[in-house]
Amino acid sequence: MSVSRDNYLCDICSAIDFDNYTSESHFIYRRLGTWARIRQSSKSCRFCRLVVECVERRELPEVHDDLHLTNEKSWKLCTTTLHYDERGSRLRYYTNEWDLKDTAARKKGLPAFRLVIKWDACSDRNPGQIQYIAKHDDLDRRHFHGRLIRRDQVQWDLLRSWVSLCDRYHKFCNHGPSNSPFTLPEGFRLIDVQAMCVVEMPKGAVSDYVVLSYVWGQKHLEHQLPQLRSRNVHQSSSGYQWANLPRHLPQTIVDAIQVTRELRYRFLWVDALCIIQDDDADKGRQLGNMDAIYSLATLTIAAGFGKHAEKGLPGVSISRSTPQITEKIHGLTYAVCCTPFSELYGFNSDLEWNNRGWTFQEKLLSRRLLLFTGEQVYFKCSATVWSEEVHSEYGWLSRDLRRRDEPLLFAPLRQPRQINTFFKLFDILTMEHFRIRDKGTITKQLLYYANSVQEYTSRDLSKPEDTVVAIRGVLRVLGMADSDTPAGMPIAHLPTALLWIPEPGLSYSCRDIGKIQAPTWSWARWELDGCCVWTSQDLEHTRLYDHSQPLLLLRQGLPKRLISSVEDLRNRNAEHEKRVAALVAELKSRQMPRALKEAGSLLFLKAHVATFRVGQKLKIKHGMDMSKYEHVGGCWAYQLLNDASQCVGEVWTSKDMSNQTFPFIAISRGKGLYFARPESRFIPKRAGPTHFYLGDSKLPLLMPRMFFDVGLPLPRYIPLSKYLMLDLQKKRLKWTIPGPKVGGVTPVFGMVEEKRSKWEVVNLLMADFDGDVATRLGVGKVLADVWDGTPKASSYVFLA
Repeated sequence: MSVSRDNYLCDICSAIDFDNYTSESHFIYRRLGTWARIRQSSKSCRFCRLVVECVERRELPEVHDDLHLTNEKSWKLCTTTLHYDERGSRLRYYTNEWDLKDTAARKKGLPAFRLVIKWDACSDRNPGQIQYIAKHDDLDRRHFHGRLIRRDQVQWDLLRSWVSLCDRYHKFCNHGPSNSPFTLPEGFRLIDVQAMCVVEMPKGAVSDYVVLSYVWGQKHLEHQLPQLRSRNVHQSSSGYQWANLPRHLPQTIVDAIQVTRELRYRFLWVDALCIIQDDDADKGRQLGNMDAIYSLATLTIAAGFGKHAEKGLPGVSISRSTPQITEKIHGLTYAVCCTPFSELYGFNSDLEWNNRGWTFQEKLLSRRLLLFTGEQVYFKCSATVWSEEVHSEYGWLSRDLRRRDEPLLFAPLRQPRQINTFFKLFDILTMEHFRIRDKGTITKQLLYYANSVQEYTSRDLSKPEDTVVAIRGVLRVLGMADSDTPAGMPIAHLPTALLWIPEPGLSYSCRDIGKIQAPTWSWARWELDGCCVWTSQDLEHTRLYDHSQPLLLLRQGLPKRLISSVEDLRNRNAEHEKRVAALVAELKSRQMPRALKEAGSLLFLKAHVATFRVGQKLKIKHGMDMSKYEHVGGCWAYQLLNDASQCVGEVWTSKDMSNQTFPFIAISRGKGLYFARPESRFIPKRAGPTHFYLGDSKLPLLMPRMFFDVGLPLPRYIPLSKYLMLDLQKKRLKWTIPGPKVGGVTPVFGMVEEKRSKWEVVNLLMADFDGDVATRLGVGKVLADVWDGTPKASSYVFLA
């Protein structure tokens, strides 16, 4: 949005060599003045106006905060990393960085830089950005410089070029129905955008088709969204079904049809018009195969703008809601950069489309995504992200050893990374400098499950009964069949999966049985203000409570199933078989509780149950920044107290449960307490140095890291005129009585506290009993030695 004003700059901005800032690196920050000064100056200064526009899209600075100008290579600011890989591994290597870097190195002329605005409250990952618009430069010199965005119309040639480049250079993105492990469901229908009707596709006849991912938003519409009904479906002479399109189509669907035509495709899939909405059999069949429908689609059109289907696609039928902000300075055009793709696509996005439950699996499973927002159009495939605002397109992919194939694809869909012996040896000999191999200590299937469910549960669903159905596609891609995930919980990882907790500080409540059929030990049964999470400690170190303890899964209408554990089923022994027989015999002697019909799934086991009291709310320390939640209620960590009111663990529950006594069921073993500080006598100990005497000198603190795990804030040098003692038990430095001189460091050995991450614990389910049926109230941890010494009852329990 250019403005026709005089080419005026304030005194500070007039001294800036803008041409130099877009072509050469500047390491020294240039002060632009306070935020108050820049806002005042923006009324007349063109560059200050750009600064104000880009800053207001970020976290606003304080009035007296200083803003600074620097620059960064444009290709670096175009890099994208998507967060669905394992925690603590080489996640940043799953990025388009290497392709962008190689493309920039091959580019002719001077490198392209963006102007970067920073201030105290600004994150280094999300500064304000301003770029040069290279509309008059030669084509080969425009790379990584900006591009003008038309407010009223997308550039169809540009969109077609994205798809063409991807077709030519990105081999995985071309996996269609003929060479894919997925199979389209029976009765699969598509909209023929030429004949303008819905047609059933013969099996094996589907080649290229486009799908629409959008928000129905029925509550925001004045009329019912048009849907395909049984009465509208006709049978052709060849035996296939067809139907006419409704006379009035929502604007988003009309625009998607136009996009399909402009990109020269013939078929489009829209859920409301391609699934018979009043036929439960057809609906279940199609919705149960969403993983295949989206994974096999050539392209997904994502309507990222608006809260309902009548809104339309920006740049197609409606103008962009947030136009590109441009200013002309010294004859050159500069523009404020749009929101980075990773912010829109990732967790806690501002897009309504990216906050709906059904669109989660549509987003993850799409091979190519064309995202329409109020600012611009983004294109994402398995290898890259392109957008209208910058010339960043490239063909050939990097051959760098560190580059991963399909880096932006949902990890379970990637081809296995093939590394030959030579490169494995090379990685070892170079001390992993090039990070060729991936590393991770968590089972990948479990990790992908935890990350996926965490984001999914933060989203909104109009119908609670869709909670499990709307993530079935993702679970199936993870290798978890429907029969292996009762109520969305993976049988293979049940000891860990049961340890989910609501997002700390946010409220949660158990849904009524009438809204959803799921047990209370599943996250699907609960209504969460935030999401559900698993701690890294639980994902890495959880193991069975008792390796010989069998567990039976009971499902309504289905036979019982033994799910004791993968290890147990491999290494069955006489003791295990005996316990299985006893458990089955006990089950046969009992009547099935009414809870099976209500919850749909039950766990039956012989459990160890002990009683503990919920104590005071714990203060969050130990490196986790939870200060923003301190003032709110909801789920929180509380002390777990024994009969003597001594802290022996922690429990995640709500304020309503504090200062009350509850039964706790042992469900698994693990390591570490996060926040609780148990009584000293309960804390595990190990042999080690308890004290260090530091000699009479100016001693550099170059002691091994293990000596400083106590978290002491020590200076680099300590001038010592007396003796100092480093007390590991009290975690402090203190003076000692002068005695014989000690040279250097003299350790004193004894028993010291084990690191809290290594404490052996028993994971507990806080329960409410109704006879022999237990329902979940929370989860906790107790020190293993305490649990072993606590009086326990052993009884048969149904977990509902």
